[in-house]
Amino acid sequence: MAAIMKAEGLRAGVPDVFMAMPRGPYHGLFLEFKSHAGSLTENQKTFLINLRSMGYQAEVVRSLEEAMLIVVEYMKLPCVI
Repeated sequence: MAAIMKAEGLRAGVPDVFMAMPRGPYHGLFLEFKSHAGSLTENQKTFLINLRSMGYQAEVVRSLEEAMLIVVEYMKLPCVI
């Protein structure tokens, strides 16, 4: 499976979900899903830092409920388009 995803253009460290909807001060929202025991790779840490420095909200979430709360709060920010 990993070979197929790499062939399709997947890059190491890229978060799992991206919402290409600018809101408030952000250009978009990235979410990286991890289990409660899971940890970020160095590629993931670097990617999240870079995204934040470029004006994106980038979060690590450990449950669907946490992801939903972040998305709801993000969507409450004013639309900038």
